Amino acid sequence: MRGRQLAVLLALLTPGSARADEPVTPAPEPPVAPERPVAVPGEVIVVTGLRLARPLNDVPAAVTVIDRDQLRRSPHTLADELVRDVPSVGTFRRSSSAIADPTSQGLNLRGVGPSGVSRALMLRDGVPVNDPFGGWVYWRALSPLGIDRIEIVPSGASALFGNFALGGVLQVISRPIEGRSLDAVVAGGSLGTRRVAARATERLGDFGVELSAESLHLDGYTPIRAAQRGAVDGPAASTHGAAGARVEHVRGDSTAHAAVRVFTESLDAGTQHTTAGVRTVTYEAGWQLAREPGTLGLQLFGGQQRFDQERARVSADRATATTASNQRTPSSNQGAAAT
Repeated sequence: MRGRQLAVLLALLTPGSARADEPVTPAPEPPVAPERPVAVPGEVIVVTGLRLARPLNDVPAAVTVIDRDQLRRSPHTLADELVRDVPSVGTFRRSSSAIADPTSQGLNLRGVGPSGVSRALMLRDGVPVNDPFGGWVYWRALSPLGIDRIEIVPSGASALFGNFALGGVLQVISRPIEGRSLDAVVAGGSLGTRRVAARATERLGDFGVELSAESLHLDGYTPIRAAQRGAVDGPAASTHGAAGARVEHVRGDSTAHAAVRVFTESLDAGTQHTTAGVRTVTYEAGWQLAREPGTLGLQLFGGQQRFDQERARVSADRATATTASNQRTPSSNQGAAAT
């Protein structure tokens, strides 16, 4: 108030200013800074994240979706080749799973993951598919023929999905069972490439059934330069086979499902006594109720696995090779989730 009186007095005494009988505009009040909130002792701030399905516009993180149309038009036959088209996605050593050792088949989102031990979580229909022992990913177990879409979140998501999601999350969503259908692929190519894949579905009332299978073999190429090859060198061949069955029951807002999948992979690195292979059996079952004002979901999953790896000691002239190490790693995992 004192500042306003001083402004009026100066206006009356200054030559050429407004006369005493003219209205004088008072100086504006100085802006008042908002008061800072006072912390309350013992106050707890809770930040809650959602793992439920949300519209893409409501998701705070950057999300990339590869839909079914893109998958159908893509010339790629392996899942890791599909996702590497996304700029934020990479795989360890950038080598295709057609020739890469299983332990180097990782997932690298925005450069987070300097080794085959992925710093990103891989999910299939909400179930983790990372190797329970080493954290790597068996890309060849995910047949593109059965994928509806791939959702990629290349940012930290450990608060929602646990320590495996330090670098982000990539989720593969299976194609829905909509009725009677049959999809099949028979293909061949150079280097002895042979692929056969099929997916069949049937719906009987409230029940739906899906059966799928795939086999891929490559004779491969010799990774050692011709001038350096020896008697122990040859082509790096690889083979994998996968089969699965899935059933679901839908009635009103309730959906129950169960699935079992088998996968085998065998890789020859092109040198005697340098091989790798894996055999897995995974299973899952779940139930979901979608009703206002929300969704309730329960899920059980698990698997049994054996990973084998042999490494060689090669002579300087590459004429002989002996076994340097053998690794046999059985593992199992079980889990449950309620949302």
